[in-house]
Amino acid sequence: QNYTPGNASNPLLLLELVATRPIKEGEEIFLDYGRDWEDAWWHHAQEVWKPINQHYTPSYVMDDAIRLMRTEQEQKEHPYPKNVFTSCFYRYSDRTEEERELAKAKNKKDSSSLNSFRWHLTKGLYDLKNLRPCNVLKRLEDSKGRSAYAVRMLNRPGLDEEEIIPKDELHIVTHVPRAAIRFSDKAGTTDQHLPDAFRHEIGPPENLVPEAWKSKD
Repeated sequence: QNYTPGNASNPLLLLELVATRPIKEGEEIFLDYGRDWEDAWWHHAQEVWKPINQHYTPSYVMDDAIRLMRTEQEQKEHPYPKNVFTSCFYRYSDRTEEERELAKAKNKKDSSSLNSFRWHLTKGLYDLKNLRPCNVLKRLEDSKGRSAYAVRMLNRPGLDEEEIIPKDELHIVTHVPRAAIRFSDKAGTTDQHLPDAFRHEIGPPENLVPEAWKSKD
């Protein structure tokens, strides 16, 4: 673990944590945050924190609670919380050669034509780097209650060049399973950004640092 009393990007001291006895498999390890942290927490809980009236639901709770994704049309009457948006696991580069050629042929005939592609499960697709914003346009359900979606895929900052959808392309993907759609938190809306969120540094115990290392000032 790095202990950085100075600049967080320039560690001044590297600590190696070594167990003083064997650790059993499955044994829980506790970390003492120190008396200053504990006092600050109790002060925050008793004097600072107040319940907020606005409803807040983080993305991971939405993923557990929502089985059927709402279409854009349905969200006009039943919108999701303002702090989340929908994302899909998708790689633009996964389109088959046949799909690419068909899209090129359609664009030659009509540059404003709509191109749609079928979602394919490929190796490594569920890596978080392949998660991008998407809008659910249509939902289909079979007799067993399984759902699949037609979505519009969007770009996000940080995508590799081959994954960027051209600006003038309305990129529609069909047969997207529910498992490939996630809720994501908008920037600056996670629980750590809530009003009166608790923050306090965790310092190392006094006896952890040898006296010879301490400043004499």
